[in-house]
Amino acid sequence: RGLGVFEFNTPGPLIPLWLILLWALLATTLRHCLAWSSRPWWLASLLGAVGGPLSYYAGSQLAGVSFAYGTAPTLIGLALLWAMLFPLLHGVAQRLEH
Repeated sequence: RGLGVFEFNTPGPLIPLWLILLWALLATTLRHCLAWSSRPWWLASLLGAVGGPLSYYAGSQLAGVSFAYGTAPTLIGLALLWAMLFPLLHGVAQRLEH
């Protein structure tokens, strides 16, 4: 919301509750359901580059979220972001485990 990338139909300063819950769900599955994608690192990067933008696109279609910068540029940006972020999140999850 703050950067103006996503335009939500719900008013308020925060992102919608359903999106907050999706983030919480991702955090709880990293060390269990998604553990297979942590090694090698490029697998996590590939999954992030594909799965991240697809998740946001699906959410936009289901919940009426629009992309302020257009669909293609936003999905490309999300792919680049999640390609870097997903391996990093796996690393954090593994460090917390030990």
